[in-house]
Amino acid sequence: MFTTLFKDIPVGVENGLSIDYFSRLDRTLLSLFQIMTMAEWAPLTRELEEHKYKFIAPLLTSLFLTISGLLFVNAIVALICQAQEHARDKEKKKASRRKGGEKSFDDRVLDMKEMHSEIIGLLK
Repeated sequence: MFTTLFKDIPVGVENGLSIDYFSRLDRTLLSLFQIMTMAEWAPLTRELEEHKYKFIAPLLTSLFLTISGLLFVNAIVALICQAQEHARDKEKKKASRRKGGEKSFDDRVLDMKEMHSEIIGLLK
């Protein structure tokens, strides 16, 4: 949409853009990445505002900045949650191994005798 709307604005002339931001799709993607990272997005918006789309350019760049920022924050939060869940699962596995390994040899023999007597009782 940015390429379609802003590709016809002249570059390098008196009333044009200082840099070719939107003439091709690759340049548009780079410019949108620049806006998303908040690197000099305000001067770019002011330059676009001086041309034929006085009200649309600031609205579009602000809307893109807001939406991309929210998506980026959501992605970071999702990665943090996933890493935390993975760490909790690891801790649960370690804790279950510790519980099983804490029994002494005599406790295990007693458990086996109890299971043996339960099986004999069920068979009768």
